[in-house]
Amino acid sequence: EELVARARALAPKLRERAVQAERDRNIPLESVQEYIAAGLLRTIMPKRWGGYEHDHEVAFDIAIELGKSTCGSSAWCLNYLSDHAGILAHFPEEAQHDVWSRDRDACIATSAAPTGKAEVAPGGYRLNGKWSWCSGVRHSQWIMIGGLVFRPGEDHPDMRLHLVPTADLKRIRRDLQSGQTAS
Repeated sequence: EELVARARALAPKLRERAVQAERDRNIPLESVQEYIAAGLLRTIMPKRWGGYEHDHEVAFDIAIELGKSTCGSSAWCLNYLSDHAGILAHFPEEAQHDVWSRDRDACIATSAAPTGKAEVAPGGYRLNGKWSWCSGVRHSQWIMIGGLVFRPGEDHPDMRLHLVPTADLKRIRRDLQSGQTAS
């Protein structure tokens, strides 16, 4: 109830920014900062890392409350970013430590469709290629990237999510009007 009330308190500000979010095709940084300040990104995050460890029903209740603000994109992105903390909780402890020991409020985006290449490499995997659009990536410090890993002698690849700092990405922006891309 307390987290839903915090979301309700943010609704007027999100309503004010709804036109900007639509125009920019991106939720404003101020909205993400307010989610963090209200503790909303920690809804599903494990308690051992400072989260509330609630289930998805609570996260959905928060998103529904935010959706009432007339900015559905803001509700979508908050739900998306808080859900990824729950996904990271299933990664090995080392990966969780890499993210949350540096910043308990780190935003994590996901581009799960395995459209690029993932290859086994010394010490891990090598990712290369282009991945689909990704909600919240502009405000995220980390991204989980989907990739099919082919191993010699195996008939079927493994689908994996690879945790990557967004600083290691090159983002390509696509103009929706012309279809042209830019770095």
